[in-house]
Amino acid sequence: EAVAYDWSYFVDVSATESNLYLNRLREQSVTHMLVIGGQMDKNSPLSNCLGQVLAGPGVGHVATRNPFNQGGKYEAWIVEFESARLPECAQNTSLEK
Repeated sequence: EAVAYDWSYFVDVSATESNLYLNRLREQSVTHMLVIGGQMDKNSPLSNCLGQVLAGPGVGHVATRNPFNQGGKYEAWIVEFESARLPECAQNTSLEK
């Protein structure tokens, strides 16, 4: 299963309260994350849970209400996600892999 990565910026993944989300990812055996834009650096939430880049960068466009007006471009990647290492890899985001 794949999950969008952007939700991780709205929670503190190192906090105990986020274990509800992290345990759900582990229980569902999520193996891939969709990473959009410049979200993939070593200081990103869950960065110690990410593995190899499998696809990308691919280019997409932001959706707009007007079908004749194309929104701005963004890049996206599919990245391996090591859900079996949760919640430890999320709580140690400052450590190297």
